Amino acid sequence: INGCESQAINVNIEDPEQIFVELELFVAQGGDLNNKEFVEDGIVSYNDTIVIQAQLLNEGVNTNISWYPDDLNDCENCEELSLVATNTMYIEVTVGAAGCQDTDALSIFVEKERPVFVPSIFSPNGDVANDLLEISVGSYVQDIKTFEIYDRWGTKVYEINNFLPAQSGSNYWDGTYKGQNCQSGVYVYFMEVEMIDGSKEVLKGDIALTR
Repeated sequence: INGCESQAINVNIEDPEQIFVELELFVAQGGDLNNKEFVEDGIVSYNDTIVIQAQLLNEGVNTNISWYPDDLNDCENCEELSLVATNTMYIEVTVGAAGCQDTDALSIFVEKERPVFVPSIFSPNGDVANDLLEISVGSYVQDIKTFEIYDRWGTKVYEINNFLPAQSGSNYWDGTYKGQNCQSGVYVYFMEVEMIDGSKEVLKGDIALTR
């Protein structure tokens, strides 16, 4: 054409390699990141140290990694995150390379045990066995804001505020009111508990006093 020679060239355009990513969840035993146990069902305990790994199924491919929510990502292109589990959460990771990308998601459910144990019965009869009403708490309890006990007529027979049972050996009820032994019967307790994450929970229940 116009004195020029033309030549046909065959060009092979190859599709970029498809990207694959898979999220896996682990619990660091005792908080040790070098001692991890795989979690298959996505259920962990409150205050567990967990590790979330983005398993890349493509070797030797330069990828960009982004996490959701964004505030969980403490480094650029991290393949692994570690955090303390306090609430149920949804985690998503997106991996991209050469115009291709893949996304995987993981729901993590946090089990919270009852934060405070209050005995349902005690017997303050002087035999040294179960004479005191003592409560116990889990490690995720920050403070017991108030603990009150009422008799069946609505009289407040015991009250203590802002304490943890481990702080003193005097945080118990001995079954007395104004220096007199309370009668056998069912009493009602009311308690407000503050957790280490700042949340609060109100607990109510019955206590049987027997002599």
